[in-house]
Amino acid sequence: MFEVIDEKGNVLGERQRREVHALGLRHRGVYLIIRDRRGRVFMQQRAKDKDLMPLAWDLSVAEHLKPNESYRDACIRGAKEELNIKVRNLKFLGEMHFHFKYPDGKIDNELNQIFVGQGIGAIKFSDKEVQAGKFVAVKELLEEMNEKPEKFTPWFLNLRKYVEKLTLPEPLPRHPLPGNLRKYVEKLIQ
Repeated sequence: MFEVIDEKGNVLGERQRREVHALGLRHRGVYLIIRDRRGRVFMQQRAKDKDLMPLAWDLSVAEHLKPNESYRDACIRGAKEELNIKVRNLKFLGEMHFHFKYPDGKIDNELNQIFVGQGIGAIKFSDKEVQAGKFVAVKELLEEMNEKPEKFTPWFLNLRKYVEKLTLPEPLPRHPLPGNLRKYVEKLIQ
């Protein structure tokens, strides 16, 4: 069941997933971008049996909210269900409305919050959710989105401005490094 919401995010009631997408009813979703210590982004390839965008490359976690669930809790649940990891340093990046009509007539009409965080543990995904996955440098990801947009989910492409923000330098290790060693480490992680 999904909560159907109005333009301001107020809950109007609950409907079945298939009905929400068939009628284009507004509902809530969350996007989570997982980064590793090197600043790379984890992206997943959706399983072949997914009803929307099978085999397309997607962001780390895209999750619909359950009734009465917070966006933050949906991030944590989605990371556990889809990737079998916990998340730390969860940071809110923004909120956006996503509206898209698929070739089969289904309509996504979501109010989404976007988060970034660091995964804890080895990523292990379920075949029913995820076909494959990989960490990729933000610059490479942006280039691939430009060159081959058909390989990506439309909502991932819609997040480009948030992905671009991730090109800002990440902090280096917690302990300060001497000048030459710091420059060497910075060069390695680029």
